[in-house]
Amino acid sequence: MSEAKRMTGAERVRRGWTVERATPADAAEIARLVRASLPARLRPLTIWASPRVDRYVESILTRAFSNEAHEYYLLRNHRVPATGLPADSQVVLPTVPATDFAADSNVVVATRPATGLAANSTARSTTRPATGFAAGSTARSTTHPAAALAAASAAGLPTRPAAGLAAFRRVEGEAFLNHLYVAAPFRGRALGALLLERAARDYLARHPAARLALDVFSHNTLAAKWYARLGFKERARQAWCLRRHIRQGPRASSRPTFIEGLSGADRGPRAWGFSSFVVRLSAGRRYRVGRLYKPYFRLAGAPAGRDVELHRALAALDPARRLVLHAPDDFAEPSWRRVALSFRLECPARLLLSRLAASEPGASLRES
Repeated sequence: MSEAKRMTGAERVRRGWTVERATPADAAEIARLVRASLPARLRPLTIWASPRVDRYVESILTRAFSNEAHEYYLLRNHRVPATGLPADSQVVLPTVPATDFAADSNVVVATRPATGLAANSTARSTTRPATGFAAGSTARSTTHPAAALAAASAAGLPTRPAAGLAAFRRVEGEAFLNHLYVAAPFRGRALGALLLERAARDYLARHPAARLALDVFSHNTLAAKWYARLGFKERARQAWCLRRHIRQGPRASSRPTFIEGLSGADRGPRAWGFSSFVVRLSAGRRYRVGRLYKPYFRLAGAPAGRDVELHRALAALDPARRLVLHAPDDFAEPSWRRVALSFRLECPARLLLSRLAASEPGASLRES
């Protein structure tokens, strides 16, 4: 019996897929995948909204934060030709130019099978200058893909883009899965399990830990059930809350406020688009504050959510910014509006690896 006939369905689906440890050259692609993994309404409340976050990723991959033991892993298929884009994918062109085509018109392009764009896939132009298509028009490939490869190249797409990402770091002495994501065209093939198994096995070999933890949003019930089957159990819950600065209310303490690291924080936005600093208040209260790319200051913990003096100090520093708070699930203050809830899950590392190795998973995951 031939090797192809002996392979199970899952093995055939997984054939050609590899999980590779990322390098600094992968920083932009990692940033793209993490952005895609986050719910659109919550993305502005994270560092990943910054257009320069790839520089931060590159710093991580050059071991600038070695104490946190960050590692990124990319899922790729080396059997997918040229661009690696599946049939019916769309290539967004960065420029467009002078043509008589109306918006949303379709143009048939003769192609050759060398780009990996299948027949009838589309390339969509979005802006303007030298492609010959009006904004919003589409170029439809029907035969060979060589012209479409030029389109993909013009769009700045890698020839074999990653289909998924796993990101790990160390938090409070245990391994932590920051992100697990498989792009939509590649889901339903058990690739999320393949990615997690290979990445977790490599990460735990390099950074041994007894347990692995992760966060999953409450709306992502499919992922939560899958993690439960792998042995994860809920340990805590975290609320994401929003509020505007306090403009009125009890008089703040007359004692001075000290902000530490602000000069470095001012450099942060130029480098990565986000930064952090420390606010010291009366009675020795001290808070680390994140300054995000979008107009938010990020706080952590119920005490920070209730500290009026802290909120006033931040309003004086930048009155245009709102406050976002990560607090325990039981945090309840009328001035704060809850926008999301995440569950902190954890699993013994050995149990996770054994279940991943023994399972025949049926679904890939969108986010963790």
